[in-house]
Amino acid sequence: MRTTALVDTGASISCVSERFLSKVGYGPAHYHPCSLTEVIGVGGEKHPVLGVISLGINVGNLLISHSFYVFKHIHHPLILGLDFLDKNRVIVDLPNTPTNTATLLSSALQWLW
Repeated sequence: MRTTALVDTGASISCVSERFLSKVGYGPAHYHPCSLTEVIGVGGEKHPVLGVISLGINVGNLLISHSFYVFKHIHHPLILGLDFLDKNRVIVDLPNTPTNTATLLSSALQWLW
């Protein structure tokens, strides 16, 4: 299923919404337990972690497998946090990125493989 992801350099972990997972056929039986029980959002609100799930995501012509923490209420289907950016050696180049959000991911991120 095609969706957009928020690249969030302020998030230490990558997240996926439970709603998005249900749309692609994944439910709680697919989640794995984790030691992280809740996180604090940018506004100070607490979000319980429902579990963790490994997903394969396509970025351009790359298929990348990554573990995402599952949350009931987040504002984006997918959030790519620092764990994803570090693991995949992504450089975020905001000064040279057009303001058009449709081109943000492809132009702001450089993959160092």
